[in-house]
Amino acid sequence: MTGCAQTTSSERANSVDDYKVTCIRFIEDISHDYLAWVDYYKLPPEEDKKRRDRIAAVIEKTNEWIAKVAQTIKGVDVAMNDGIQKMAESTAGQPFQIGVFVNKQSGYTQSKPGIIDINVKAAGRDGKKTRIIEHYKGQNFRIESTAKVFIDETNIPVGDFDLMDIHLKA
Repeated sequence: MTGCAQTTSSERANSVDDYKVTCIRFIEDISHDYLAWVDYYKLPPEEDKKRRDRIAAVIEKTNEWIAKVAQTIKGVDVAMNDGIQKMAESTAGQPFQIGVFVNKQSGYTQSKPGIIDINVKAAGRDGKKTRIIEHYKGQNFRIESTAKVFIDETNIPVGDFDLMDIHLKA
C-alpha cells in the first residue's frame, strides 16, 4: 500500500540514507492526497484548519523521525507507516479525544527493552462514553515497532468510560 515501504522499493535502496530521502519525499507527496480529501469534505473553516494543521504536524514529525531517529530500513518503514496512519486519522477527524502515552510521551517514542507502561486516556464527545474495541479484525491495538512488541491483553478493561485513564503493559 505504501509504495515506499514495499519490499521492492526498499530492496532497490542503495543505502539507508537513500531510502530515508525517498520516504521523506513519499510522505510529502502522499500528504497532497490527504489534503485533497480535506478539500472534498468542505468542512467549516475552523475544522478544515484543524485537520490541515494536524496533517502538517504529522509530516514534520514523521520526516524528522525518518531523518534523525531511524537507523535501519525497518526503522524508516516504522516511522513512515505510522506517519501515513496519523495523516489518515487527521484527515478523517477525531470522533473523540484520545491520547496514548509511552514513557509519558505521546505520538512517537522510544523505549529500552523490558516492560513498557502504556497509558491510554480518552474522553467521549457530547456525553458519549469510550471503550477499547478491536482496531482491526482480531487486533485490539496497532503497533509500529522495530522490535517484537506485544501488549498484555489479559487485563484489558471491557467496560465503558466517561473518562478513560488506563495503564497497559507491553
